[in-house]
Amino acid sequence: VLGVKHPASMGAPGEKVWPEVWHIVGPMINAVRAGGPATFHEHLQLFLNSRGFGEETFHTFSYSPIPDDEGGIGGVLNTVQETTEQVQDDRQLRMLRDLAARAADAKSAEEACRTAAGILALNDSDLPFSLFYLRPPGSDSSYAELVSTSGLSAYAGPAKPSRVALTAADPASWPFWEAEHLGREVIVDQLSARFGPLPQGRWGEPPERAVVLPLSRPGHPRPHGFFVAGVSPRRKLDERYLGLFRLT
Repeated sequence: VLGVKHPASMGAPGEKVWPEVWHIVGPMINAVRAGGPATFHEHLQLFLNSRGFGEETFHTFSYSPIPDDEGGIGGVLNTVQETTEQVQDDRQLRMLRDLAARAADAKSAEEACRTAAGILALNDSDLPFSLFYLRPPGSDSSYAELVSTSGLSAYAGPAKPSRVALTAADPASWPFWEAEHLGREVIVDQLSARFGPLPQGRWGEPPERAVVLPLSRPGHPRPHGFFVAGVSPRRKLDERYLGLFRLT
């Protein structure tokens, strides 16, 4: 939990160690110290700066009074269980369940993409935006066309092109060519430098990273399309989080 705050946090006042959340937990501690009852919070969302940015975390914790020899309050006991993975995994499983249940009813690839985008829009905590591109049927497959999006309805900038060429790498567009030739996901960094500012989304801060994945289909060596998804600015892109993009 401490992350980069260790070891400087050892013996330091809590308000100096956790200034980013002290306006939330400080009053809880002070209320118990003043004689109030013990507090209990389950899966409370806190944005902790333990890795150099305000990361979305969840904790179940309590503050309980410690009596002193005179019958007063001599201190406060804080017990904590971090539940970040549990909360995030639960909401991700709900999203994947809905994708499996509803997208399977689609009558076409385009309809499946539109259904998927609608489901992803409900989980903008993990996927602040998404774009689905498909190769047009009967074309020379030299480009992919945008068929659906989430989180970008009011956006009309260069990060949302209606068509992306697949013939060569283009540093000013999404790296579909690279994803096709690598056969796996491609992580795109510094989105603002590549496309300019994107919508700020739920967290009031535009995402700076995205993941591009090829959409395969059985019996075809080339991807049928491509899936682009923004990375939450409040999450670290570790293997657990990257697994969500692959499963989606």
